Amino acid sequence: MRTTLIRMPLIAAAALSLTCAAEADITTGLIGQWRFDETSGTTAVDTIGTLDGTAEGGTTLGVAGVIDTAFGFTPSTSDRVQLDGSAASLVPATDDFSVFAWVKVDAAPASQYHIFSSNNGQVGRANLSVNSSGQLFWFQNGGVPETAAPVNLVDGQYHLVGITRQSNNFTLHVDNQAFAIGSSAGAISQAVDWRVGSYGSESTGFFDGSIDDVRVYDRALSSKDVNQMIYRAGSTADVLIADTLNGRVLKYHVDGTTWTQTGVFASSLSQPNGMAQDAAGNVYIGEEFDGGSVLKYDRNGVLLGTVATEGVDFTGRPEALEIGPDGNLYMSVAFGTDSDRVYMIDTATNAVSTFAPTTDSVNYTLDNPRGIAFGPDGNLYVTSREGDTITIFDGSSGAYLGELATVDRPQGLSWDPVNGRFLATVFGTPDIFNFDVDTSVAGVKIFDNNTGSSAYLDVEYIAGNIYFTDYSSGELRMITGASTSSTIIDNTVLNGPGHLLVLSVPTPAALPAGLAMLGGLLARRRR
Repeated sequence: MRTTLIRMPLIAAAALSLTCAAEADITTGLIGQWRFDETSGTTAVDTIGTLDGTAEGGTTLGVAGVIDTAFGFTPSTSDRVQLDGSAASLVPATDDFSVFAWVKVDAAPASQYHIFSSNNGQVGRANLSVNSSGQLFWFQNGGVPETAAPVNLVDGQYHLVGITRQSNNFTLHVDNQAFAIGSSAGAISQAVDWRVGSYGSESTGFFDGSIDDVRVYDRALSSKDVNQMIYRAGSTADVLIADTLNGRVLKYHVDGTTWTQTGVFASSLSQPNGMAQDAAGNVYIGEEFDGGSVLKYDRNGVLLGTVATEGVDFTGRPEALEIGPDGNLYMSVAFGTDSDRVYMIDTATNAVSTFAPTTDSVNYTLDNPRGIAFGPDGNLYVTSREGDTITIFDGSSGAYLGELATVDRPQGLSWDPVNGRFLATVFGTPDIFNFDVDTSVAGVKIFDNNTGSSAYLDVEYIAGNIYFTDYSSGELRMITGASTSSTIIDNTVLNGPGHLLVLSVPTPAALPAGLAMLGGLLARRRR
């Protein structure tokens, strides 16, 4: 087999830890974690280190949290969690660090609420707090100027908040947003123990609301790390599977690694394959049989109508579907008469136009484009199976931009926003590759199973794991190692499974609604 991976300026790739779960990345450098899952007593266990905290005042245990339960804090009863012995062992004086927590603010303070604080009036005192406008801020005596993140936290919802220092550069984090607040070499005090929910040692600044999963790292977390924490706040999802040769689309609820069928989303179809979901929740399904159509359903599987039909509105058979940054539907056609191109379908008018033709006669030729995916740059990436390339097109104009890689017969393609990478399958050999945007390696094979079939049609990162459909064997499988996988749904249920579609981001009900539609950051690909 020939596999030549070429680094391009736009995208690069890195090795993947084959534990595959997002949590593996965000335990690196974790030196203290208080989950606040206790429901009785006064001890808040440090699940990573040895700095168990003590819940004081009237702190309420067992309140609703983002991850299991949380601690409730009320100013009138001086609630706080004391971390004895933490003065010089948690947040370093001048080295890199991160502090993060999930918080739900019940009311704006008259002055300020302290989330994590060593402030007792000493030189170098510091605190991560909420101001009277309900905004997150970081204060450090002798450090960066006090600057707030312009996000209102007083909305009755949980938010992931944090502060990072990397090479003296400080950044506030609220959910998936990062706010640089300046640079300072000023040292943080190592003389006063840290508290959760109040000033370091003074009887003021008490928090009003709930706090969950407090974490301290000895490194500065990246945006990818923060996305992983948000993602790991819930490990459930609702997923559609195109059961292609059975002419139906099945719906499953995913909880961890358990897939439970919850119904048949659509039936009596002509070989359904590609799927996508728009911002309104509507689902598009492409039929790849001759004369097939692109059908539109509401989120509950009620047919809303036919969007476009082969031989009338377009040529070739529908293959992969993807909603673009502009809200329109993009579709590759890989088989049938006059295929090998990518169409754009206006979701408002159903008008069909060619987005990327078969060739521009100079730079590229699409030959059996099986997979498409939009990257974080807004551009469209297309696998050309018989052309041995992953080609890049400008997401607005459709202009040819170059090649991500030359790969022997690439097929399925998806963007994994949690880990910041493309995932691609290869036809003819049971291989799956990873293309990571953050590092300088051109491409890494993350799965090689010589006993597998030659037709891994789709690959997706779902609820912390990588799954792929095996069209030939009729299975949905989960990667468990460099050359091992486990069957999740077998061929007694599936026959020629095609593409996967995640219907919803796995966030708990307590999270702000915006986190359910983070677009290119958290929403797994809506094909």
